[in-house]
Amino acid sequence: MRLALPVAVVLAIVLAPTRAVRKADLGPGEPARSPSVAGNELLKRVPFTFVENLGQWPEGTRFLGRRGGGVAVHLERNAIVLQLLGRNAGPREESPLPGPRLAGRVEAREPRPVANARFLFEGSRDDVCLAGRDVTPTLYNFFLGNDPARWQMGVRGYGSVIYGGLYAGVDLLVREGGDSSLEYDLLLAPGGDLSAVAVRVEGADGALRLDNEGALVVSSPLGEIHQPRPKAWEERREGRRMEVGCSYRLLGADRFAFEAAGRTGDFALVVDPQLLFSTVLGGSAEDAAWALALDSTGAAVVAGRTGSPNFPTQNAFQSTWGGAFPTFDAFVTRLPLSGGPPSYSTYLGGDSYDEASALAVDSTGAAVVAGYTASPNFPTQNAFQSTLSGNLDAFITRLPLSGGPPSYSTYLGGSGGESAASLVLDSTGAAVLAGSTNLPNFPTQNALQPTYGGGASDVTVTRLSLSGGPPSYSTYLGGNSDDVAYALTLDSTGAAVVAGLTASTNFPTQSAFQPTYGGGNWDAFVTRLPLSGGPPSYSTFLGGSAGDYARALALDSTGAGVVAGLTASTNFPTQSAFQPTSGGNYDAFVTRLPLSGGPPSYSTYLGGSLDDQAHALALDSTGAAVVAGWALSANFPNQNAIQPAYAGGFSSDAFVTRLPLSGGPPTFSTYLGGNSGDAVYALALDSTGAAVVAGQTSSSNFPTQNAFQPTSGVWGDAFVSNIDMLPTGLSAYGASSPGCAGPLAIGANSIPQVGNAAFVVTCGNAPPSAVGYLAFSDAPLASPLVIIGVQIWIDPASPQFFLLPVNSNTAGVAQVPIPVPGIPSLAGAQVYTQFAWAGPSAPSPPCPPIGISASNALAIVVQP
Repeated sequence: MRLALPVAVVLAIVLAPTRAVRKADLGPGEPARSPSVAGNELLKRVPFTFVENLGQWPEGTRFLGRRGGGVAVHLERNAIVLQLLGRNAGPREESPLPGPRLAGRVEAREPRPVANARFLFEGSRDDVCLAGRDVTPTLYNFFLGNDPARWQMGVRGYGSVIYGGLYAGVDLLVREGGDSSLEYDLLLAPGGDLSAVAVRVEGADGALRLDNEGALVVSSPLGEIHQPRPKAWEERREGRRMEVGCSYRLLGADRFAFEAAGRTGDFALVVDPQLLFSTVLGGSAEDAAWALALDSTGAAVVAGRTGSPNFPTQNAFQSTWGGAFPTFDAFVTRLPLSGGPPSYSTYLGGDSYDEASALAVDSTGAAVVAGYTASPNFPTQNAFQSTLSGNLDAFITRLPLSGGPPSYSTYLGGSGGESAASLVLDSTGAAVLAGSTNLPNFPTQNALQPTYGGGASDVTVTRLSLSGGPPSYSTYLGGNSDDVAYALTLDSTGAAVVAGLTASTNFPTQSAFQPTYGGGNWDAFVTRLPLSGGPPSYSTFLGGSAGDYARALALDSTGAGVVAGLTASTNFPTQSAFQPTSGGNYDAFVTRLPLSGGPPSYSTYLGGSLDDQAHALALDSTGAAVVAGWALSANFPNQNAIQPAYAGGFSSDAFVTRLPLSGGPPTFSTYLGGNSGDAVYALALDSTGAAVVAGQTSSSNFPTQNAFQPTSGVWGDAFVSNIDMLPTGLSAYGASSPGCAGPLAIGANSIPQVGNAAFVVTCGNAPPSAVGYLAFSDAPLASPLVIIGVQIWIDPASPQFFLLPVNSNTAGVAQVPIPVPGIPSLAGAQVYTQFAWAGPSAPSPPCPPIGISASNALAIVVQP
C-alpha cells in the first residue's frame, strides 16, 4: 500500500451547441435532441487512450489522449491541455476567385471551432517524469509527410499516465474516471504539501467560479468545463479509509488550489504499493552495499565497502577507518526497518583494501561476512590462515552484532588473488562460500578438482567450521579458460549449488540441459556439488551465442534451481516466457532449471531497449521470483509500481520485479532511483513478503522514507529500502505465527477491483497438503488475540465474521479465488482476512508444538 493522499478531480465537459438542430438534419423517425447530449453519449462509449509522442506531434506534447472526435487531451511536462472541438457551422461560401468546378466534389465546409483550456501546474519540478500505465492492446501507426524518418509505427497506447514527482512528494495520475470522464488524481506521500499545488487556467473565457455545490467552473467559447468538488481520503496503516474534506480555493480570476481540512499528513489517501522504509547509508566518500540478510527480528544487516572516514558507526568493533585514500574498508551495519539509527555499525579492515561481498546471519544473531582483503593486518581470530598469502585473499569473519571483537576471522587464499562472492551457513553453522582464484596453490580438501584448470581464474567452493580448523571441503571448479562464481546456495541434502560465468569450453558438465558452450565471451553455468566429495551430480552451461552471466541463484520447494543474471544473446533459451525476445543490448533473464536434468520449465528475458541487468534474486512463499538489479531502459516493464517512470537520466535506475514462474507478466515491477546512478545488488524478503533491497546510489534525490540518513553524498552511498509489493488496494499487517517452513505470508494475485473475477488470495509456507480456513471480518484488531498459541489479527466478534474451508497444495501454497462482483457501489468496501492451518506438530521445532499456525492479516479495499 502506498501512503499517498489522492485528491480526485473529474473534468466533466459540457459543450454548448453552436447551431440549432433542424428537423431536416435528422433521419426518418429520429427524435430531435441536443448535440451536446448526443456527444456525451458517444464520449461514454469510447474510452480515453493516451498515445506516447515519439515525434509524430509537436515537441511539447508528451502524450495525446483522445475520445471520439470531440475532445483531445495534450499532456505536457507540467500541464494538461484540453482541446475542445465544436460542430461545423455549415457549408463554406464558394470563393469569388475563378477556377474549375469539379463534378462530384465534396462540398467544402468551414473548419470546426476549437477551444483550448490549459491547466498549468505552477511551480512544478523541472525533472517531472511522464510514463504510460495500463497498456492498451491497439498499436498506432503515423505516416506524416513524405519523410520516412518522421514515420512512427507500432506506437503503444495507455489507459493512464503518471507524472512522477510533479512536486516534492506529489505525483499526478491522469486517467479515465469511473463515469467515463477525464480524471486526474493528486497523490501525496505522507507529509506531502497539498498547499504547494497551484493551477493556472489559460484559455478560459472569463473568470473561474465555484457553483453552489463547490464545483469549479471553467468557461470556454464552446461551453463549460465542470470540475466537481474534489474527493480525498487517507488510507490508514491498518487499511481503514478515512474520508477527508476537500475543496477548491480560488487564488484569482485564473488560478486555483486545493484544501484538505482535517488531513493529518501522516497517512495517505490511496492503497498502492509503497516504500515502507528507505535510507541512504554512508559518509563523505564512496560507499556501497553488496550483501544483505535479515535477522530474526526483521532488521536488515548489510555489508559492503566504504571509503568514508566518517561512515556512521555504533557499538563498533572497529570505530575508525583503517584504510587510506583511495582504498576501502569493509563495513557491517544493522538497521531496524522501522526507522532510526543503526543498532550496530562497524568498519572491518586493515591499512589496505578491504571489501565485504557476502553475508549471512547465524542462529545467535551474529553476522558472518566474507569478502576480500589486501591488508596484511586484517583482524584475525581462531584463524585457519592467520597471514595474508598473496596480493589479495578472501576472508571470513564472524561478528556479534551486540558489539565486541570477532569470534572467528581468517584469511583464505594462496599466493595469487582470491575473492569470496557468496556465502551460506549449513545446518551445523559452518560457512560454505564460493569465490574465485587466479593461481594454482589455493588450499584444497576432498576436492572434486584439486588442481587449477587454467585461464585467468577458477571457481572455488570451500566449507569452513567457524570454531576453527582447516576446511572440511575445498575445491577448484573450472576449465581451460576463465571461470567466476557469483552465487551459491545449499540444497536439502547439504550439497552446494553454485552459479556464475565461464569461458571454458571444457567446463565440467553432468546431466546437462546444455552440455556444450553456447558461444560469445561467456556462458552462464549452474553446478551442484556434494560437499562430501565426488563429481558434480548436475552441471550445465546456460546461454546463447553472445555473453551470458548468472549473478543470483535460489532453489524452489521442488529443488529446482532458479537463476537470474544478464544476457546479450538473442537466442538465449526461453520457455513459457513473459518476454520471449531480447529487448536491447543486455537484458536481465530469469530461468528455472530442474537439477535432475532436462530443459527449463520457465525462462524469460526481462528488459527494455537498452542495458538491464539482474543481480539479486529471492523466491517468495508462493514460489514467485523476486528479482532486482539495475536498468538503463526507459521502457523497462512496470506493474503496480511505486515509481513507474525512469528517473536516471543517462545513468541507471534500480529495479525490483516479481515474476510468477508459472508464466505470465510481472505482478509487480518498479524502478527505484533518482537523478543519477542507482543499482540493487542484494535482496531479501521479509516475513510479510515485502522486498528488502540494498545497493548503491549516486542520486541526490534518491527516494527515502522513515530514513536514518535521507540524502546521498556526492560520491555515492549505500542504501537500504523496504518495498511493499502488494497490488493496489491491499495492505498486509500483523505478524505470522511460525509454521514448519517459517512465517506464513498472506498475499493476493491482483488488484481487488470491481468486476475482477480473477482475484485470488494466497498463502505461502503453509503446511503441505493441509486443511485450514480463510477467515473474514469487517474489522481489524489493533493488537492480536492469542488463541492456542497463534495470533488472530481480525475481529472474530464482528457480525460479519465467517470462515471459508481451504486446502494447501504439496508445496504448501494455498490459492483461494474471491471473485469481486461488478457492482460499482462496492468501491471503497473493506474486508480483513487471515489464514489458519492445522498441520504437522513434529518435528518441533521447526513445526509448532500443537500443529496450529496462522498467517499475518490482509486488509482489502475494493478499488473502483
